[in-house]
Formats: sequence, structure tokens, C-alpha cells
Amino acid sequence: MHHLASRSIIETIVAELRQHAPFDELGDESLGCFADSLTAVYFASGEIVLAPTDAEPAHIYIVKSGRIVGQRQTLSPDAVPVFELAAGEIFPIGVALTDRPIRSTFTAALDTFCYRMPVAQFRRNLERNPILQDFVEHQTLHLLERSRAAIRASYAAETLSGQALTQPLSTMLSRDPVSCTPDTSVEVALRLMHDNRVGSVVVVDGYKKPSGILTERDVIGRIVLPQLPLRTPVAEVASSPVIALDEQQSLSAAALAMVEQGIRHIAITRAEKLVGVISERSLFTLQRQTVAGLGDALNHAPDTTSLIQCAADIRALSRSLAVQGVSAGLLTEIVSRLNDQLTRRLIQIEADAHHLNQIQGLRWCWLAFGSEGRQEQTISTDQDNGLVFSLAGQAAVEEVRTLLLRFALNVNQQLAMCGFPLCRGNIMASNPDITLSLDAWRARFERWIDAGDPKSLLNASIFFDFRGIGGDMSLASQLSEAILPIARRNTRFLKQLAENCLQIRPPLDWLGRIEGGSNAQLDLKMHGAMPFTDAARLLALSCGVSATRSTTRLDAAGKMLGIPESEIRAWSQAFEFVQMLRLRHQHDRLRSIEAGHTVQENPNLIEIVTLSELDRRILREVFRQARKLQQRIALDYAL
Repeated sequence: MHHLASRSIIETIVAELRQHAPFDELGDESLGCFADSLTAVYFASGEIVLAPTDAEPAHIYIVKSGRIVGQRQTLSPDAVPVFELAAGEIFPIGVALTDRPIRSTFTAALDTFCYRMPVAQFRRNLERNPILQDFVEHQTLHLLERSRAAIRASYAAETLSGQALTQPLSTMLSRDPVSCTPDTSVEVALRLMHDNRVGSVVVVDGYKKPSGILTERDVIGRIVLPQLPLRTPVAEVASSPVIALDEQQSLSAAALAMVEQGIRHIAITRAEKLVGVISERSLFTLQRQTVAGLGDALNHAPDTTSLIQCAADIRALSRSLAVQGVSAGLLTEIVSRLNDQLTRRLIQIEADAHHLNQIQGLRWCWLAFGSEGRQEQTISTDQDNGLVFSLAGQAAVEEVRTLLLRFALNVNQQLAMCGFPLCRGNIMASNPDITLSLDAWRARFERWIDAGDPKSLLNASIFFDFRGIGGDMSLASQLSEAILPIARRNTRFLKQLAENCLQIRPPLDWLGRIEGGSNAQLDLKMHGAMPFTDAARLLALSCGVSATRSTTRLDAAGKMLGIPESEIRAWSQAFEFVQMLRLRHQHDRLRSIEAGHTVQENPNLIEIVTLSELDRRILREVFRQARKLQQRIALDYAL
């Protein structure tokens, strides 16, 4: 080893470090001082660089060339490495921030050169360089943000203006809200809107708490056409109650509320008092449709033709939101909720056509399974749905079931016309095996839980992600409340689900590299998303958590199981990165289809060579996180 004192050597090292985050953000002087404190060291293939010890290590290392693999002390000797480090990566990060000892063994997988620096000197560098310190403390977050920035840049031609949806609503408070009391006349309320050039006036009580809202869109239907006197109190024509959110809630909460309610204005409050109003116009500046506008169009769509256009607008909207840098979790939730509204409206149209609501004693609920059930739909997803019903009175069960199947077939076919392909496995409500009474569904779940054979476990992995979308939602709740305790008590069933969770291993070789290298093709759904969704389902069932979203399951069950918050956060971030990669790939695939090009049939199959080096690096970390999650499950269930 030798000290890097020569100025030319230092300049060479600076150039090397600048190829990697976060050194590419440091100034020349700061990076030069940093490089001057480095020492070059060589490790032969198989040589141990650092091993677990009770003492704090003397140095931190930066990989120059070659490869370092790390293995936690708790793993068995034949276990696969926990992580792999390539050029530019720093280790061991933990001791750079705390005085704790090393808990992993770091070994050179190849002939490897590293730079090293005394821990005390490295900490002084952290104090002098906030960029370096922030990166070390939040490394994964920084890499993910860089990837998101690259994704936004790839959509540069479609860049949209708009607010970052993670900001609090308080950032939108640029003027005092226009408000009036309940007994204010309609004439005065309309004049307030006109004089202030706003599209709404909020009705407030004596404590400034919002109780209703009158908008421009209400004027014709509620005032002009009924020919109401202008002296009418505004409370009689205002929408009530008004949807209100506290100023500390995020813009994304407002976006989701607009989606759910099909509204265009939301009151902003501070300590329950009105302090502002946010409109869909100020929240979104989108190419074709706004979130609220789409929700409104879906709620009032008269026929399938209108819904087909809405479905196309949803796909366009998802791309627009990606351009704005909306996170994958929020983006898929917005898309899923809009798809819910589309499905719900289609169900309503067909239910009316089949006169379902006229059948005495009939209650029914349309169920969503799979990614739709988890509210994690991307833009390329097929149908997974079913029906649960309850029948009281004298109606013949089989006759009603036959009618429900005809109704379901029409809904399935029209969803296909809207861009949701028919399920190849026939997991659809039009399948007689998936349109069942509440008692039959309960018995079927109990049989799957009790049997534990491969087919039953496969069914459980699909159907346990259910939730209600349309009809009598209480039926879905009753079904969930009936089967969750049964699943939670059956330890054999949970262990078998755990074994299933380990069937799809992250595609990393023994050195922690993506199998097949840059020439590999990866199914991002199977190898990227499923390890997380399968594990989240298992953890939720083991804890009796009724939520279906994977990140919500991980968070709720993880806290109940005492899993460190940092681990839960890392799993959620890894899963969301995979979801964003899937969305980006599917957007590109859709553009290719629209351009008349031939594409692969599988919308989740991606070639590694098409990914940037940054995305490959994060993808390796994603797979390592998936491996850690599977290792926890293996330990918990003694597998």
C-alpha cells in the first residue's frame, strides 16, 4: 500500500471519484482534500478485508476496482452474501456514523483495490462536507432520487408545470379564502366570487369552520334552472359537508380526495378553521385531463364508449404524473383508484341494465384480486375479479346466480374493451367458480387454509388480496373478518405460505451480481415485485392485518413484529423502485405499440442493458433487500 501524496495521483483519484455519487457533487477543493487523506490498498481474491469484532475498525474503505461481498455474522457459512459492493461504494457505513462494532464480514470476491481513510479523518470530512454527510446517512434515498430525476429527464419532451405532490397544502396558501356565512344570500355569494375572480365560495360557521361550498359549476343546476330567488340563503344551495384537509397534509392527499369524491375544490384548514381553498386547476397542470376532471368524467360516463376514452386518459395521466416526479406508490394508488371508479361506473351501468337492484333480498359485491386488490395496478394489467353475494327471501339461488354471471360476463367483456385484458387463468367474475355466495366463499377460503396443497396455496396467494369495489361493500368486510382470524391461527398454513415466499429468489449470483449480467432479461413483476408482495401478504396474515397494499402491510405488520423501522423503510423503498421501473418500461412499451412497432408479449420483461448504471446499481440493492426480507422469513419460520 502507499499514501497518495503526489499531486498527479491525487488528480487521477479525484477524476475517478467524480464518476460516483456523492463525490460528483463536491467542489474541486473539497474533493482534493478528501483524496489527499486516502491510502491505496490491495486485497487478493478471497482475502478478508474486515471481520466482526468488538472494537471499532480503524478505517473506512472505498472500492476502487474489483468487488467486495459482505456477509452478516448471523448467516450460516453456506448462505449467500447479503450484499455486494462495486466501484465507488463506501464501507462500512455504520461505523462512519456511530461507534458501534462491525457486524459483517467483508471479503474480496476478486483481486480488489480500495482506498481507505482513518475513521476519525472520515468523520472530519463529513463535518466539513454536508453533501457527503447527507449522502452517507441517506444513501439509498439519494440513489432513488437520482433515478427518479433521470426518469423525469427521460420524459423531458412532456415536462409539465405543477406542484410536487409531497409538499404540504400550506405551500398553496397564497391568498385569503373567499367565504361567507350560511345566511348570506346567493346574490352576495355570487358577487363575492365574481369580484374576487374565484370559482368557489366556502360557507363557514361562527368559528370559521367550513360547512359547505358553492362553486361555479353549481350555479346553473342549483340556481338558474330551478329559478331560485337570489335572496335564497347560500346554505340551501351549497354542497355540504365540504371536504376539508389540514394545511399540514400533503398535496397528494388533496389529489386522492379529488379522485375519490370527483370534486374540484378542497378547503384547507388550520386548527379546523378555514385558511384557504385549493382547486384542481391550481393543483394539476396536465395535458389532457386533470385527476378531478377524470374522476368527474368517470362518475358521469353514460356508456362504455365514454369509459373507453376515460381509460385512455387514465393511461395518459399516469405518464403525466410520472413526468412530475410523483412516487410510484402514489402514482399506482391514483391509477388504481381511477380504475376503481371506471369499474364501479361500468358495474352500475350493467347492474341497472340487468335490474339487479330489483331482486328482493339480493346483496352483492364486486371483488378485486391481485394487483387491483392491492391498489398497485400499473398500466399493463389484466383482470382479476369476482363476485360475492347473499340472498334472503324466496328467490331461487341458481336463477339469481345465473343472472349474476350474465351481468359479470358483460362487465368483463367491457373492461376488456377499456384496455384491461381478460384473465388467461379465468380469474374473473364471469367464471361460475368465482361468483359465490358469502357462505361458499368463506368455506372455500377455509378449505384452502386447511388443505395446504400447492394448488390451495397458489389460490391463497391470489385471493387473499381481495377488496370490494362495487355493490354492497359490507359483504367484502364480512368475508375478510371471517377468514383473517382463521388464517392467523393456522401456523402450518402460514409456514407453507412462507415456503412459497422463498420459491422466487432474487436473481443475484453468489457474488451479489445480477445473474446474466447486462445481457440478462428480467421479469420485473416476478423477480422484482413478487418477493415483496408475497412477503407482505404473509406478514399481514400472520398479524391479522386487513390492509391489502403491500407497503401498508409491511409497515403495519412490521411494527407489530418489532422489525426495525429502517428495515421496513428499505423494503418499501425497494418495492416502489421496482414499481417505477415497471411503469416506465410499460409507458415506453405503450408508445412503441402506438407507433406500430412489435413488442414483447410480457409487459414486465426488461433487458438489463437498457438500464442506466445508476438503475442497475439500485436494482442490485433492491434484490439484496428482497433477499434480506426472505432471510428474515426463513429465520422466523425455521426454513
